[in-house]
Amino acid sequence: MDLKFPNNHFSIMRRTHPKAWNVVMRRKGLGKVLWRLRWAMDQHQLDMFEQTMDLDEYLDTFPCAFDRI
Repeated sequence: MDLKFPNNHFSIMRRTHPKAWNVVMRRKGLGKVLWRLRWAMDQHQLDMFEQTMDLDEYLDTFPCAFDRI
């Protein structure tokens, strides 16, 4: 994945196809996986499954948070 680079596929998809982006991130579960990865990286933890933040609230409030990891 090219998430570490500006104007990656997901940032472009979020702007050009917001409904498809929501399906991939919410229904297919990619948002939850990326959220755990980003949280683990921020906390310097290896176990990505310890976080307790609400993914839907985060996606609604900060949809561009996953444009770059």
